Amino acid sequence: MRAAGSTQMDYNSGAPTAAFNQCSLCGKAYICHQCSASGYDANFNMHRHREVCASGGTMVPIDDFYSPSYRNSVYYQRLKNVALTGDYRRDLLAVAESQIGYVGGRSADRLDGSGGGKHTEYYWALSWEGNSEGDWCSEFASWCARQANIPFDVIHCSPSANPSSFGGTSYAWSDSVFGGGSYMPQPGDLMFICHTNELPPPTRSMDHTTIVESVSWDGDRVTVTVIDGNCNNSVRRHDHVYSSSRPMVGYFVAPDYP
Repeated sequence: MRAAGSTQMDYNSGAPTAAFNQCSLCGKAYICHQCSASGYDANFNMHRHREVCASGGTMVPIDDFYSPSYRNSVYYQRLKNVALTGDYRRDLLAVAESQIGYVGGRSADRLDGSGGGKHTEYYWALSWEGNSEGDWCSEFASWCARQANIPFDVIHCSPSANPSSFGGTSYAWSDSVFGGGSYMPQPGDLMFICHTNELPPPTRSMDHTTIVESVSWDGDRVTVTVIDGNCNNSVRRHDHVYSSSRPMVGYFVAPDYP
């Protein structure tokens, strides 16, 4: 059985300021952005709170926070069959694997993975106003972390492929064992890809966010198998092959797993 996520939220019931998200239904100000490592961690929890206000219900665990259409999907059933172990790396990959085949839907009420557009459950969950359409590779990685019960301070929510916004330690190709460094990428790391020949600093966004499933190294050939969202508008497992003549332009990020 999947373990329930936290039902707790920090909030401030006084007058809202620009540093707080404010619920448009109850008027309370929740989650100080200055105290939160990521504004999108705050957005995720604010969206959960606002859904409660709108329905007149009570706060639900993170792993019960889904849109109605997603609850009717095969991907929801697969997710509920994931048995969390407490090993964050393994659990992140198990959640991501359960979503393979999901395709963005054609409208906000079609978040079941049936295709036709770029509306997704993953984008919807990170937008506290309930928006569901947009590029969603980073939202997918963030959502998987939440479903795996990984704390916000280990992997943040992020709307962009910005290594530093997810937390953890960033390693360029030159920092890895493949490029003469000491870091060996591990399953459960995040990998950020920049499709140019110039490497921007890890404080800037790359082009794509992926989750590392496995790494194999044979001579000069390095194969990184990933699971990612918004790859041809779907969740896919596939390989990236690199070598000394064709190194990765981007970063591996090792979250601060215990």
